[in-house]
Amino acid sequence: MRGQARRRSRARPPPPPTTAPDSDRRPVTVLFADLAGFTALSEALDPEDVRAIQGDLFREMSESIDRYEGFVEKFVGDAVMAVFGAPARTRTIPSAACAPPS
Repeated sequence: MRGQARRRSRARPPPPPTTAPDSDRRPVTVLFADLAGFTALSEALDPEDVRAIQGDLFREMSESIDRYEGFVEKFVGDAVMAVFGAPARTRTIPSAACAPPS
């Protein structure tokens, strides 16, 4: 026990993490969106119909996100989390993804 205590006291803290040469800091936009009233709707429909609605919703959301050079981080229930401006830089301004369609 005594020898273990000495060894631990001599341990050095780990070195700080190094930043990868290709990493950088930049502004990004994170979008969270869901379907209003989905819970009530899902309670009133058959599960197969709810799944079909989700499939259509996810497809439409993915196409819109892709159009503005974003990527879908994840879908949860009826919600989507998308990121614009990372991991790759985009040609469009990330906040443009939240602008109303023209």
